[in-house]
Amino acid sequence: MLAWPHADTGWGPRLDACEDAFAALCTAITRHEALVVACRDRRVREHALAKIAAAGSPRAAVTTVIVASDDTWIRDIAPLAVLDDGLPVLVDCAGEAAFGRALVDSAGFATLGYERAPLALAGGALDTDGAGTLLVNRAALAPAPGEPETDPADTEAALGRALGATRVLWLNVPPLGGDATHGHVDTLARFCDPGTIAHAAPHDPDDADAPALQALAEQLAALRSADGEPYRLVPLPAPAPVNDAEGTRCPASYASFLVINGAVLVPAFADPADGGAVEALQPLFPDRIVLPVPARTFAGRGRGLHDLAVALPEGVFEDLALS
Repeated sequence: MLAWPHADTGWGPRLDACEDAFAALCTAITRHEALVVACRDRRVREHALAKIAAAGSPRAAVTTVIVASDDTWIRDIAPLAVLDDGLPVLVDCAGEAAFGRALVDSAGFATLGYERAPLALAGGALDTDGAGTLLVNRAALAPAPGEPETDPADTEAALGRALGATRVLWLNVPPLGGDATHGHVDTLARFCDPGTIAHAAPHDPDDADAPALQALAEQLAALRSADGEPYRLVPLPAPAPVNDAEGTRCPASYASFLVINGAVLVPAFADPADGGAVEALQPLFPDRIVLPVPARTFAGRGRGLHDLAVALPEGVFEDLALS
């Protein structure tokens, strides 16, 4: 599921470029699975469907839901899908629950269970191996100035209750240059399977992000999987530094890949390293094809591809009428 951008989502003069990049992402997704597009209103819906169709997405693969929102980065605001005894439940960890509540009240989503979690975090702040282990970076959960520190044990307990996590592995890595998420783990390191983690690596030893990424590699090497073994660590190449129109550094990371049915969509930055990222990830997902998707536009807002979409569990679409 994506949230279509509009004039009030902060893109300003870059909105046209954003919509083109969104349409390309939609096309990549609908080649492999169905897609839900959340739209602020019917006018945005009609505009989005026209852009998506022009980019080549088959109409039958796209469902729309009218949900008011001023946020493009849906992983910040949408509930996370959790299976509870095999049944899908949407667990809302977002600090502001308006989007999640409106979503489950929309036609087609009413049959899903919905729970408000007793903690506030964005979905990109954690990654899971699918077997009970979460990977979290402390920087992304740091309290705002003036707020009290959170006890990691309390956070772990809350994550266990809300998401069924049995283990939480903590990193302590500062955000990359230009990272608007303040250190979400999905920009740094991602599970590929319960024993394998792919992670960002520096472009060169003199790169400004090199100290943080060296610390990341060292911390990942010290972690152990649920069976007590070291993780298989796969460093991903880095593109040459990417700057926005004002010359500000952007967090261009291949770790912000998006796993969908049949494919893994990898951010592409029109850089020679794009091909290396695809080559590094393809052996880690032997049942999926790894494909590049243009992402420089998104990096220009300090975010990654993974923040733009959330997964919905199998069976949900059976309750969604194509609209």
